[in-house]
Amino acid sequence: MTEFGALVEDFLDAGWQHDPVEATRMGVHDYDRQLPVRTADAMEEWGDRLEAFRRLFQRLDEGELSHDEKLDRAWALAVLDYELIRQEMEPWRCSPQWPIEDVTYGLHSLLVGDFAPLDERLESVLARLRSVPDFLKAAEVTLRSEAVPPAWLELALPQSRSAQRFIRDAVPAAAGERSGLTEEIREASQAAAEAMSEFESFLQEAGTAAQGDFAIGEDRFDRILQTFHMLDMDSHQLLEFGQEWIARYERQMEEVAAEIEGGGDWIAGLEKVKDDHPQAENLRKAYEDETMLARRHCLEHDLITFPEGERCTLEWTPAFMRSRVPIAQPRVSPPFEKGLDSEWYITPIDPEAPEQEQRQHLRDNSWPWIRGIAMHEIYPGHHLQLVIAKVKATPLRLRYWSPVFGEGWGLYTEELFYETGLLAPPRFRLMQLRNGLWRAVRILVDAGLHARGMSVEEAAEQLSVRARLEPRWARSEALYYTTRPTYPSSYQLGFARLLDLREAYRSQKGDAFELKTFHDELMSYSSLPLALVEKEMLN
Repeated sequence: MTEFGALVEDFLDAGWQHDPVEATRMGVHDYDRQLPVRTADAMEEWGDRLEAFRRLFQRLDEGELSHDEKLDRAWALAVLDYELIRQEMEPWRCSPQWPIEDVTYGLHSLLVGDFAPLDERLESVLARLRSVPDFLKAAEVTLRSEAVPPAWLELALPQSRSAQRFIRDAVPAAAGERSGLTEEIREASQAAAEAMSEFESFLQEAGTAAQGDFAIGEDRFDRILQTFHMLDMDSHQLLEFGQEWIARYERQMEEVAAEIEGGGDWIAGLEKVKDDHPQAENLRKAYEDETMLARRHCLEHDLITFPEGERCTLEWTPAFMRSRVPIAQPRVSPPFEKGLDSEWYITPIDPEAPEQEQRQHLRDNSWPWIRGIAMHEIYPGHHLQLVIAKVKATPLRLRYWSPVFGEGWGLYTEELFYETGLLAPPRFRLMQLRNGLWRAVRILVDAGLHARGMSVEEAAEQLSVRARLEPRWARSEALYYTTRPTYPSSYQLGFARLLDLREAYRSQKGDAFELKTFHDELMSYSSLPLALVEKEMLN
């Protein structure tokens, strides 16, 4: 192993030890019985370790590195810059949803995987369950009520309630009667659920003092754009970029709306499109059919090379995730586990929800929406993208991905399927353009929330009025954007850069240009920032 390879290995292993839940999720199982230590002292020590790793990567002599190692070094430094900016925000003091997600994902990743026999995984489940009461008590000590943003309490409280149901009911049910640990798991689940209930009470009391600000500020926002995403722009230029794309999408949507029966403006046309949806009992089947249609389209049009053995299955979204996943979300094959299987979670209609809310949920799942999102998330979107990475990527690129590349690819696939015919019918094209508009509006909301003083209410209104998201969905999105500054902007940024890269690549290749060759070469870089990929592909 080279000096660089050893340093990457040390860096990754330090990260697994620091965050055992993330290690499990990524397919590293050396720390499956542990939950993270997120005390103030432990987190500050982690910040010191990140600084030390950055110095080590900076000191490497580039002359002694291979070509791929030079690319990975640049990516490692970008990742470390981003992680150190996050450290500045001290999320352990102000993020009440963080410990809840540690608990739920820490248990869920063990239960859904097939990386080990059930009894072995249940041993780890039991160890984590027994750690929950002390873990949550430590979180209460670390959190500072006055530093907690009210918006994050709005996220955390329903998460804590769904977590209690998951721990109390779903975890013992998953253990079933097939293990000698069944009774121990039932008892530990009850104790963990009670601890989560106490944590919820703590959060409710904290709500009276909560006055923190979720915004990271213009300086940090710009630093993330320029160091992590490697973009030559600041928040002002980002907003101009977003406005330009909004205007472009709106012009295109008016043109397409005129082709839909009855004509009218694009908003009226979109409302007609949303009324065309499957019934609640057929929702998962509808997603299955459209996902397989997207897969066949890729193969029939020879758009990209599929790795042998890849597979995606569809399941209902686990109950504890539904407050945060209003529509659907993939659980892509863990990068450090064997196999190329992913799961595609579909959130069912809640029969206990008010009738109007159920109707909104169904309209959110119109047939044109389902077709577009199946491409974005599965074929040839994130599932295919990430299982290809499992075959090709270096360990560093498996661990960290650039959202401008990754999410840009997802949005690019929707345009690709319009170009190749599957989204060409006007009602499908209108929804695809609306989805592009939504990603462009995200830029205004993202920069607005974190660099311009925009409130959650204003953000939700932008998403509802300008991107035509249903109000329930719009507020859920706005709350989510408060937790991941710059990430919502990465979709449209990456899409635009990929289109530019494809056209420059086409110009270089001339008559020899082939879509499949372009896509395969693009995938060979896995998830590096597009600024690096462009230099490589365009020489």
